[in-house]
Amino acid sequence: MLGASKNAYQSLIKLVDSNKNLHSFENGESILLLADAITGSKTLLTTLTDSGISPEARAGVAKDVLAKVGTNDAVSLISEAVKMRWSQTQDLVQALEASGARALFAASEVKNELDRVEDEVFAFERAIAASGELELLLADPNMTTSARTNVINDLVGKTFSATSILLVNHAISHRHGRSITSTLGDLQKLAAARRGRVLAEVTSAIALTSDQEQRLTTALTAIYKQEVQVQVVIDKKVIGGVAVRVGDEVIDGTVANRLAQVRRQLAG
Repeated sequence: MLGASKNAYQSLIKLVDSNKNLHSFENGESILLLADAITGSKTLLTTLTDSGISPEARAGVAKDVLAKVGTNDAVSLISEAVKMRWSQTQDLVQALEASGARALFAASEVKNELDRVEDEVFAFERAIAASGELELLLADPNMTTSARTNVINDLVGKTFSATSILLVNHAISHRHGRSITSTLGDLQKLAAARRGRVLAEVTSAIALTSDQEQRLTTALTAIYKQEVQVQVVIDKKVIGGVAVRVGDEVIDGTVANRLAQVRRQLAG
């Protein structure tokens, strides 16, 4: 997102984080359902993002149309969202989807289950990355949400939380042109950001010891001046050492000074 949409997105996420009433499974799910309802009506979406209509009037339309569809707290959030200025209509939709996910992450945090949800989303993303056949199946545009849910349930059984299943299913169904792994990766970043962390994907030929992982986390935190959450990916094709991706940056030979810092930390 650029310009006005970027500012609106950041403001909306702050609203979600600060409003504890939204931090429940019911409200998080409701925000996602309302986003779907708005997406399903081109006329409604256009109206809610029309800068020629006053912010209060747009909010009034949202309340009138969505009041019987979602929870009161979710509808109130949507009403605030449509008062904001969005550069493109789809920016509002994606911001609402992120808000729903953020509310679900917050609800998990309240129950001390956020670590579990993050691990489950990461595990599913790794399973998709390891199976092109599975990715093609789940990415099939003709697959219904119900059928996709059944596939996910068959894969994870009763091991995943209801929150993780909802998040994974919704993310896969609303990729906006992105790959499934990219979409789930963005979901993981959103969860990490909830706790003020930046996500680091570490690729290694072998599993890191807890001591190595802690040293790496400490080194990366010092480099990025922000708490880092490390997720380790095992790749046998990696001959030795580690590759670290933080956002769009890869720590490798092209940033030798940072890689040297990481290696010194791992070596102790």
